Amino acid sequence: MKHFMTEQEIKNEVKYVAEHLETLKASQQAERQAYFEDPANAARIAAARQRLAIAEQLFNARRKAHLTQAELARRMNVSQPMVAKLERGRGNISCDTLLKFAIACGCVLSITIS
Repeated sequence: MKHFMTEQEIKNEVKYVAEHLETLKASQQAERQAYFEDPANAARIAAARQRLAIAEQLFNARRKAHLTQAELARRMNVSQPMVAKLERGRGNISCDTLLKFAIACGCVLSITIS
């Protein structure tokens, strides 16, 4: 059986959240700052930044080719959500996938390690 909140319970909840919102935001910001400043997380952060840089290049290549995600997905023979995942930098991208993406956009794949 579902319990629905009464109007007074809703008002009390909203009041509590409003009163504590700044404290919660400050606490979350401090946790985020500590995470980014912790040397133990440096490698993970660097890898995430590199994945996002690759994702941005993929997004820009698709846009430059004037393709929607769905059109690109058809050309690559993958699903549209897969293209969205690639453009968000989620997961590990294989060289084959990068090559398929580039070819579908009419681009040349070039990898630089520096």
